[in-house]
Amino acid sequence: MLTLGYNTAVFCALYRLKGLKNVINMDGVEWRRQKWGGVAKAWFWLNDWAGCWLGNHLVADHPEIKKHLATRV
Repeated sequence: MLTLGYNTAVFCALYRLKGLKNVINMDGVEWRRQKWGGVAKAWFWLNDWAGCWLGNHLVADHPEIKKHLATRV
């Protein structure tokens, strides 16, 4: 499976339960942006965390994202 963006990563638990391999392109740290309200930031943070644990392979398309992911897994 290929998941583009981590904003639906909590649903990747279904892939894990089915034994499917999943590659997630973790495309940002949206939960840090000021433009989002508290509920949106909480959703983004939860999915960032879930993606790091549920994805079999994580793709970082920027060096700063790679640094962020290194703190998660």
